[in-house]
Formats: sequence, C-alpha cells, structure tokens
Amino acid sequence: MLAAYQNYPITLRLTALCFAAVALNAVYCLLYNYFAGNPETLFNAVAWGVINIVPWIAAVETARHFHKLRTVCCALTVAMIVSLAIELPIYGEYRTDLDFEIVRRLPGLAVSATVLGILALRTRENRTKSTTSDGHLQDFDWARAAGNYVELHRSNGPPVLVRSTLAALLESDASALCQIHRSYVVRRKSVARLDRQGVLLTNGKRLPVGNAYRNLLDFVPSSRRA
Repeated sequence: MLAAYQNYPITLRLTALCFAAVALNAVYCLLYNYFAGNPETLFNAVAWGVINIVPWIAAVETARHFHKLRTVCCALTVAMIVSLAIELPIYGEYRTDLDFEIVRRLPGLAVSATVLGILALRTRENRTKSTTSDGHLQDFDWARAAGNYVELHRSNGPPVLVRSTLAALLESDASALCQIHRSYVVRRKSVARLDRQGVLLTNGKRLPVGNAYRNLLDFVPSSRRA
C-alpha cells in the first residue's frame, strides 16, 4: 500500500494528507469542545488545523525526499514562518504575543523533526540492506527512478532500493528490459497490455508511458494493444 502511495504525484499526496488531517482534527475539536460545554465553530476548528497542522505536513512530505540536514532545517523553518503568516489573514492579528506564538509551534517542530529522523533512519537501513547483486537486478517486474537510486518492484515482495540509475539498469539486461517513461523501466515479459493510458502489467499494476518511449514498445503483440 505504501508503494502505491509513493506512485502518486507529490501535490496529490500533499492534498490528500492535509485534507484528511484537517478534517479529522476539526471533528475532534468540535466534539471535544461540545462535550466540554464550550461549543466551537466549524470555522475555528478548520482554521486551527490549517494553521497548526498543514505547514508541518507539507514540510515533512517535502523534506523527507532530501538527505541534507541543511535542506531539512530550511523546510522546517519555512513551515514555522508559513504557520505564523497564515494566522494573520485568518484572524486579522495574533491572538497572543509573537514570542508565545513561536513557542506554541515548537511541539509541531519537534514532532516533524522526529518523524523526519525516523524516516531518515529507515531509508538508511533500506539502503544498507539493498545491494546491486544480480539477484536483485534480475528479480523485478518494473523499476522507478528515485534520485541516485532505483526502486525495484516485485509482485511478490516489497520494493528494493538499489544505488543505480535507470540507464545502468537497462545496460545490465537490455534484451529483457524496456524504458517506457523517463522515470520507469519494465521487464518486457511483465507487460500484459498497451493502451492509451499506459501499460498494464501481468500483476495488475498500471504504469504511464511517455510519448517519446511509446515506439520502444514494439515487442508488444498487436493483440495486446488498444
């Protein structure tokens, strides 16, 4: 499921995460304040999530793709600034003094930094476990570029991250592999069908096909084209 989530564009992932977080937080705020005898307005419940949750989600989702501490610190700083900046047009002024507003956002900063640290450790562990052995390079259905690494996806197991490029991957087994997009490579025998939406693999996975690479799919029989 996580691998499928990673295939969606970052803008779509951000929108889905922010919408879900703000909606759940609004429901929690409304229920909590209602039973506490201090009913909250829907506007305030939603605004709190937009101000105090959305910037940190955006920072984590963006910064986790980078591995330099400086870039991560910049993303967290921007999140703090954006959170402070959003509150002004929503309420017209800060509800307390600026120093307290900054302190009030430190828990969000700490949680975001912790999440990024955990993700960085997991990524490092995956890289340590991943190798460029022939076994890994031959045992996959499709691959996706991930910066200086390549994600190898198999139908019967989790993706494997190897330090390589799509070009190097193609050179390792050019007769069995085919590039279908600037970010995707497939194993020829794994392609079940080619249509206007892309290629459908035998395991049910659908991948996009770039216009510049469509003519490379001449190995797909006409009976499997639409």
